[in-house]
Amino acid sequence: MAEYLDDKAYRIYMDETIKTQGFYVSSNYGATIPCGIVRIMKEDEIKYKNAECAAKFAVEKYNHEENKKLVFLEIINLNMQATAGALYYITFKAKDSSSVEVQIYQTKVWEKINTGYDIKVFRMVMYRG
Repeated sequence: MAEYLDDKAYRIYMDETIKTQGFYVSSNYGATIPCGIVRIMKEDEIKYKNAECAAKFAVEKYNHEENKKLVFLEIINLNMQATAGALYYITFKAKDSSSVEVQIYQTKVWEKINTGYDIKVFRMVMYRG
């Protein structure tokens, strides 16, 4: 039997989604909404590996376009939305290759079905969950 959100749960989900622009939706209510945003845990190795590839692609594109030398280190939070492919909301650690200082970045990457990646957002972190 299908599960549905009550009004309170839906408001919580929407508040988290709007406040964090999808990067920190921790309630997991999105799992009961068609194409809702859900948090992905490290134990889901396949989705995590796919998101890591998307994040590395975003860093490479950023480096190329901005003439920078960021080095991807690790994902620290991952949300995903089912689309025609997958839309990843990735918060990750990276550093400039000439520095030891680690920075936190966010990227939103659409992994299209059979056609590669489309970077929607790439920025220094704005929100921390």
